[in-house]
Amino acid sequence: MKIGIITIIDKNYGNRLQNYAAQEVLKQYGEVETIPFVKRDKQVFGRWIIKKLLYNIKHNFSYAWEEFDLKIKYGQYQIDKDEDKLCKHYDFVCLGSDQVWNTDWYESNPLRKKACLLSFFNREQKVCFAPSFGISEIGEEWKEWFSENIKDIPYLSVRETAGAQIIKKLTGRSAEVLIDPTLMLGAEEWMKIEKAPLHIDCEKKYIFTYFLGGITEKVQKQLDEVTNKYDCSVINIHEIIHNSFMNIGPSEFLYLVHHAFLIMTDSFHASVFSFIFEKPFLLFARSGIDNGMMSRMDTLIHTFGLERKYTDSGLENELLECDYSYGFNKLLEERKKVNDFLGKAFKSK
Repeated sequence: MKIGIITIIDKNYGNRLQNYAAQEVLKQYGEVETIPFVKRDKQVFGRWIIKKLLYNIKHNFSYAWEEFDLKIKYGQYQIDKDEDKLCKHYDFVCLGSDQVWNTDWYESNPLRKKACLLSFFNREQKVCFAPSFGISEIGEEWKEWFSENIKDIPYLSVRETAGAQIIKKLTGRSAEVLIDPTLMLGAEEWMKIEKAPLHIDCEKKYIFTYFLGGITEKVQKQLDEVTNKYDCSVINIHEIIHNSFMNIGPSEFLYLVHHAFLIMTDSFHASVFSFIFEKPFLLFARSGIDNGMMSRMDTLIHTFGLERKYTDSGLENELLECDYSYGFNKLLEERKKVNDFLGKAFKSK
């Protein structure tokens, strides 16, 4: 059986790691490939070797993303010009995970809109593996379009409770709420692909910060208090990646989360990996976005009993608490839901 994955492909830690996780989960059902939107450079391996050599000589070429990309198997056909071949090449196509139904992502490329409703495939080939809208409400101008296309997908799931509510309103259908693929792999499996970053001192006690919305005054104040109290250094990934001397890809990101004393973040996937690695963390509301974008955080913290890790929960934050026994028991249930859903979908042919 051949399964194609359609998901977001760009230099983002979360989407690369969920793509890898989805690939690994789906391997139990057949041969798995990620379908590229455009033609991929066939010289990725050669470019990785060259950049690695140059980095070893001059320390100013980042090769970490190319290195991680070698872990993803990409298909020979691409969405932008092989529509007629894709349907025949795959037995199933799996959409997700990540924000493939976030309409902001469609603005710069209309092809994404068509691809992310699986328009190139027959009804019986379509499976949705925890895709996300990324918001709690969609615009009026999109409702009819989503309604017409989603109702044709036989195996339908979403990543957030808010997404299931959107689908219910649009189509009357009930979509399964499934965990992000990254949560399907345990810490041991992620440790196999983590990698210590070069030229960063990870031996000393450090707080790892990853803020996609930037570090606000509130965050900085709390960060200063914690560093002074626990005598920690701070590794701010955004400062690192803007320095051409540093080389931080998804594997290095995993290592920095895994070995941190504490993680402070506004990122969904940084929170996910803090939980997987049983690390203490604080989750902050992201600056510059509306509350609808927090739907994925809400589902995560409520599903696994992590409310005290969210600084805007109104509860007292347990700074260094990392007893996630309730969450891990719940995770076993959630993984079974995924396996039951996928097993039913891929045995349907």
